[in-house]
Amino acid sequence: MGKGMAHSCRVALDPLTRIGAMNDNKPNPAKAAELYQQALQAFQAQQSAGSETLARQALVQDPDHADSLELLGAIYAAREERAFSLPFFERAVKLAPHMAQFHYNLGVIHHELNRFPQAMRSYHQALRLQPEHNAALSNYGDLLRRHDQLEAAREHLERLLGLEPDAKGLPLKLALTYFGLKDYEKADERFVQALKDPKEPAVVHWEYAHYLLLKKRFAEGWASYEWRAECSKFNSVYHFPHPQPRWNGESLKGKTLLIHREQGLGDEIMFGSIIEEAIRDADRVVLVAAPEMVRLWQSSLPAKVHVYPYWGALPPGWDQPGLPAWYKDYNFDYQIAIGRLAHLLRPTLESFGSPRPYIRVADELVEEWKAKVDAIPNIADKKKIGVMWGANPAAFHYDASRRALRKSVPLHELEPLASTAPGMKGIQLVSLANSVHGSQAGSLNALDLIDFSEDLIDLAETAALMKNLDLIITIDTSLAHLAGAMGLKVWMPLCWDADWRWGEEDETSYWYQDVRLFRQAKAGDWKPVVKQIARELKAFSKA
Repeated sequence: MGKGMAHSCRVALDPLTRIGAMNDNKPNPAKAAELYQQALQAFQAQQSAGSETLARQALVQDPDHADSLELLGAIYAAREERAFSLPFFERAVKLAPHMAQFHYNLGVIHHELNRFPQAMRSYHQALRLQPEHNAALSNYGDLLRRHDQLEAAREHLERLLGLEPDAKGLPLKLALTYFGLKDYEKADERFVQALKDPKEPAVVHWEYAHYLLLKKRFAEGWASYEWRAECSKFNSVYHFPHPQPRWNGESLKGKTLLIHREQGLGDEIMFGSIIEEAIRDADRVVLVAAPEMVRLWQSSLPAKVHVYPYWGALPPGWDQPGLPAWYKDYNFDYQIAIGRLAHLLRPTLESFGSPRPYIRVADELVEEWKAKVDAIPNIADKKKIGVMWGANPAAFHYDASRRALRKSVPLHELEPLASTAPGMKGIQLVSLANSVHGSQAGSLNALDLIDFSEDLIDLAETAALMKNLDLIITIDTSLAHLAGAMGLKVWMPLCWDADWRWGEEDETSYWYQDVRLFRQAKAGDWKPVVKQIARELKAFSKA
């Protein structure tokens, strides 16, 4: 006999099938209702095991007793066994589709399992049956906002405001909805109200920081931004728990400072613009950076800065992992997360000063890429235009993934920029995508994109390629920050609800020297943006 999987002749029954299989007698709805009432009383008294036993006994009497099925779902949900509770709620809804609360409870389980479309369907049905179901208005309104249905979100949440002005979490949900609609006065009012709730200060501060920084209220904004690592489960921002004192701007003469990265590559590059100013008097500095950035920081920062790759993040409550071997070679006086440099040194718009290039690429690497670019067929006398159209998909985080899609320009929308388009013979588009999006470069023949994705193993390679190009056209990604930090000419198409760091209606960047911003006038509509860039590109190609 081989080692294949042995098969049992017994059929494994799911929880609902087992309950039904136990009862071969005629259903007894009256007895089921009596047992259900006992089960409900036990559940309300927090007697979970007893409540479960009684509810199951009720289902032995009547397998289609909807209230008992719904109660069993609630019992498992209370134990956070959500996947196990799901079939009970689904069965209850099928048996009693007229019960708004059943639809709502099913929606909550879908919601907690991150099955958002199914949750929205259930909340919507609950509200069709009971338009003044306050909890459904709250949850459905917030999911509508998260799915970019902002006017519908406003309508549902304002209905809730009229019914229950003190509903839990409502001020923040309204603030985020008004913020998304760019109704900033109302957003500010609701953020301030939300800050009065002591239960979720970190999340409120994190969200409020985006509004304050967008409005260039930097001192207040950075103060709220300081809460970011306190809501890491929400925003995926983690700070390694270094034991050294946090640097608060004290003199660094004769001192060693540890600067550690946080968040994404773009944030690291952007906040990195402050490093040299911050460490002017330091004796020694260690920068813990993203692996993709190590070579660039090494070629850009003073020799007293030692750069090492980041070794991982720590969500709160985890045990501290082993530190890298080099760590013991330093006696750190202070440590600071790179994002906090702005809190210390960028309190006003004037404090940003005049942007200047601060990231440099090794000359030999630039020369290597010059040879590669010069080898492109028929490239002579053409303007070489670097293009990046897609954001990191951020599959680990639902809202970040949706935002990445909003920031990205579908490749076919860029056809007016191609060398085959009218008036564009003098340009050649070069893809800046790495392996994540590089395979798309050849998917649209009309763009004639040159693809170097297999060679772009880190951002030093990408920077060296960009150094050999005449213009960079990129959406809001780390490449926009990188090109800006190098002082290159950058044109950036921005989605309607662009990040705070690009300002409210700014046409240039206060972070970088030569970045122009091309903004959507309507959410999701890239055609006017690309049309404007194409018009400018025609003129640029002839300059």
